[in-house]
Amino acid sequence: MVLPEFPDDEYTYELFNGSLLRCPLLSPLHQRAVRHLCSLLHDSAPVSLQPLPRVGVKAGDDDFFVPDVVVAQSAAVHSGEPALEPGHLTPIAEVVSPDTKALDRHGKLGAYAGAGIPLYWRIELDAGPTLYAYTLDADSYAGPEVHKAGAIAELAVPYEVSFDPGDLVKRRIA
Repeated sequence: MVLPEFPDDEYTYELFNGSLLRCPLLSPLHQRAVRHLCSLLHDSAPVSLQPLPRVGVKAGDDDFFVPDVVVAQSAAVHSGEPALEPGHLTPIAEVVSPDTKALDRHGKLGAYAGAGIPLYWRIELDAGPTLYAYTLDADSYAGPEVHKAGAIAELAVPYEVSFDPGDLVKRRIA
């Protein structure tokens, strides 16, 4: 897949089934959740894996996404390629916003499974927040495992990490 040239403006662009999607600017709360998730994942990650925010992913011939968070193989990160391949990723995480609900809940669920990405985490901020963790089973995702705010989500794959989904948006106290 040759990457298309996207407009150079304040939006993020993705391709889904060959159609160009212009993604809205992220709210401050959304950005806080993304940043905090990256930090939590980074603190527990082995050196062979790197959590990254907002990188390009070639999910198929007609699909190019910019997920909120990916955990990528370190070698792929340092390869110099402009986008990552699905085989180098696990998991991909999307923080759902009002404008991306349908795509994050349904479209990307199918596209990421079709691309063979082993784990898909969907974080719904309106629900506490709540983490929905999907695991690839053949060519579709099983689950999800549901982890609500106020309880510790203990995840063993791709490496051990534990956190309360509510902490992703918790206010800092001086």
